[in-house]
Amino acid sequence: MFSELWVDPNAENENGSFSQEKSMRVLLKFDIQELGMFDLVLTYHDGTVDASLHCPPHLEKFTEQFEQKMAAEQDGLKAATMRAAPMARPLAISEVFPKIFERKDSINVAI
Repeated sequence: MFSELWVDPNAENENGSFSQEKSMRVLLKFDIQELGMFDLVLTYHDGTVDASLHCPPHLEKFTEQFEQKMAAEQDGLKAATMRAAPMARPLAISEVFPKIFERKDSINVAI
């Protein structure tokens, strides 16, 4: 398995504003041998978690099952929006973190 992790600990809300509550956005890119590439975007804000899973097209028939599993409450976190869809193309870092190049406060570490 290969993975890449990007985190913005000061993420904006969907409407582009910062809230009083802590917001965080995580992009996890991973490749599972025999299944393919996945992109998972998690956004935490106001005590809830939004998740968006982009899976290989041949797993499209499982997207509803993925959404149900992600919607289960975990350790007191409430699931707000859970989406799963086949991936047309891998997500670009700038799509998930549009301000990353403006703020220039990111670190890219490869292991």
